[in-house]
Amino acid sequence: MNQKTQCEILAQKIADIFRKGLQADADLIHYIRSALSDTDELAEILTDEDHADNPPLLELIFFPDESIQTAVEAILEEGDYQNADCQKISEMILKNISSFVLCFPDGEKLHFSPPFRVVEGFVKRLGITKKTDRRLIQAIAAHIPQEEQVFYKVRLRNSRFIPNEKNVAFLCNFLERIPKENRVGKENISGLFGYVLRFLGETGEGEALYKALMESKKRCFRCLQQARSFEEHLGKGNMEILMLQGIRPPQMSREAALNEMSMIDRIAYAVFGRSEHMAEADIVSNDIFGENDMENMVRKMADLG
Repeated sequence: MNQKTQCEILAQKIADIFRKGLQADADLIHYIRSALSDTDELAEILTDEDHADNPPLLELIFFPDESIQTAVEAILEEGDYQNADCQKISEMILKNISSFVLCFPDGEKLHFSPPFRVVEGFVKRLGITKKTDRRLIQAIAAHIPQEEQVFYKVRLRNSRFIPNEKNVAFLCNFLERIPKENRVGKENISGLFGYVLRFLGETGEGEALYKALMESKKRCFRCLQQARSFEEHLGKGNMEILMLQGIRPPQMSREAALNEMSMIDRIAYAVFGRSEHMAEADIVSNDIFGENDMENMVRKMADLG
């Protein structure tokens, strides 16, 4: 596939999507109902570049959703796009289509012509220059059901994942080993995959991944302790009194902290074959937890309060 052909193929695919019409999402519909009289007023705003609401509305409309991203993922996977291609592809799209369609749930359609910058912004948000490591593509193909693979690829493209050697090896090991856990269903695997992408995107290149994962677990436990302490204080007084005493709400709820700790353990055991118990990390006091068992710890903490 030469450079010119790959740009033409992607431009044609995006133009076809625009011809079928972009779907008005819940945020746009809420804006129209709360701030505008009807879609005619919306049409006026979309064609008036001096209107204060024109840029944010166009950005909202031309933000590629998951259905659009999955439709173009196979093309992006095979291509090798550069930054300069965003302008080329945008120009090709505007040559192929003169009017854009915005579709509403009630069947109403709004035709308008956006400026070049909006179309180019749409193309850039597709992440066309981001090249997925072939080892990750192979791992997804080998360990994720075929009907779900494109969604994993799109999430990977949308993430801040840095494809260095250690991150690629970590993610490949995760994809290979986590589906083999009988306790992990399809939805749980997807949730764990999202957590791993966020974790790897926030971890520095020089950090040891196991250590960083355990630090995340310790942070969650501290939040868990804060949540329990806050609940105890809240039972003795109202929110206003707690704020005056300098007692702030916890950063995470107890349920969120427990859930994240459980995910960290599953990931750590799958990839590294081990995890740290809180007593070993010198965080949990022995008067609360006397057993070095994560599952018992989670059950006990869930019963507290």
